[in-house]
Amino acid sequence: MGVVLGRILSQVGHHLLHNPDEPPLFHKAIIESGAATAKTVLPYENSLLEQQFHDFLSHLGLQNLPTEEILSSLRTLPFSLIKIIEGEGGIITQAPIQACKSGKWHQVPIMTGFNTNEGAIFIDPGISTSDQFTKFFRVLLPNLSMEDLRILNETYPDPTTDPSSPYVEARKELGKQFFCMEQAYGHFAYISPVRQPAHFAASSGSPVWLYQFAATSRREGGADHCDHNNFVTYNREIREFSPSIRDISAKMHSYWTSGVVKERATWPKFGVGDVAEGKWGKIAVFGEGNDEIAGGGERGVAVKIVEDVWVREECGFWERRTELFES
Repeated sequence: MGVVLGRILSQVGHHLLHNPDEPPLFHKAIIESGAATAKTVLPYENSLLEQQFHDFLSHLGLQNLPTEEILSSLRTLPFSLIKIIEGEGGIITQAPIQACKSGKWHQVPIMTGFNTNEGAIFIDPGISTSDQFTKFFRVLLPNLSMEDLRILNETYPDPTTDPSSPYVEARKELGKQFFCMEQAYGHFAYISPVRQPAHFAASSGSPVWLYQFAATSRREGGADHCDHNNFVTYNREIREFSPSIRDISAKMHSYWTSGVVKERATWPKFGVGDVAEGKWGKIAVFGEGNDEIAGGGERGVAVKIVEDVWVREECGFWERRTELFES
């Protein structure tokens, strides 16, 4: 048994939850790009899946078939074998959030984290209106109630009407809602799902090390989804870019490898802390303030260890509603 590394959440996250009564296939895990609770894991009769199935049939030219002919027509297409991944006998036997809450998962040491701008690469850079913001999440997450949507808009103050909003978009080439949208989507799809299992693991006594990658790699994207990869592997193009970029990469490479070959990673473990006293677990933040790859001249800070308090309110909105996206 050894360390399992996943750049895609399904590669590792669900394996932590699968067959919890049997010995795990690995004794440590590095989880990147979300977690098992990321995005949506919906039952087959959910309205969103119904709509997506109709869209799927349309792409195949089968949208006008009588219901009783759909399956027989699908069986004639080349993709003849579809693996069962959910439900009884499948890989995903229950909602991931329920598995986490029950404690029935492989409680091995975990290294996990997120990038500051996880959602940027997925969002239309021209998005400009508050209606577009609300519609995006109403369509993506139909189980959100009107009250949920109201609170969502309070949690992310409208940058087009509230000049004090922390999500005001200052880049003239981007739509006025872009920063707000990419942050909200990133919090929902990646950052909250990373923090949530980290809390469950730390609460159960399992060692967890949490990181944030914050070095800006694109002016329009920031520290985007997967931008940290070449830093972790200490690639030549990163090492040779600048002394400060090399320093960030060297520290990340050292921290990651320490978690693989040693009993514990280099930076302090994440702990749930004493919330009553306003304390949070520790997180390693890499490259905050550096924008050299994006064409800037700021070197930033290679690494710092801080309390994990960034966008706590926003992530709390999503964490309290996880069941809506898995039911």
